[in-house]
Amino acid sequence: MFKGIGKTKKFLDSQSYIKAAYIFGSMAKKSAGPMSDIDFAFLLDNKMSKQERFRKRLVLINKISSLLKTDKIDVVIMNDSNYRLNFEIIRTGKLIKDNEPARVAAETGIMSVYYDRKFYDDRHDRILLKQIEKGGLL
Repeated sequence: MFKGIGKTKKFLDSQSYIKAAYIFGSMAKKSAGPMSDIDFAFLLDNKMSKQERFRKRLVLINKISSLLKTDKIDVVIMNDSNYRLNFEIIRTGKLIKDNEPARVAAETGIMSVYYDRKFYDDRHDRILLKQIEKGGLL
């Protein structure tokens, strides 16, 4: 996939607060170009506060950048992300760390919310696009 992934996986496996890790975006779709970044998504322990998750995000960015020898990475904490992005991560991402019970519970919840909201989101998107076609957002 890319240089340094072995060391990165080893590091991620050693972090018990990470319940699941994904690579998503162009790297997962095998459409990455020379300017592409590497998108990582993490499901962290639910017992962590939002502030703790923010701190861990900074640690993950620093450590992964160091291991991969690039600053072209992006880190999403799924616990704090919206359900539409989380659904796309699950649907198209490649799982690189898995604590199955925690991951399955989280994915089930994310998919449930996504499918519960899909009709309304699609309707909203159609209305918004029609408004834009007619002359803008206002």
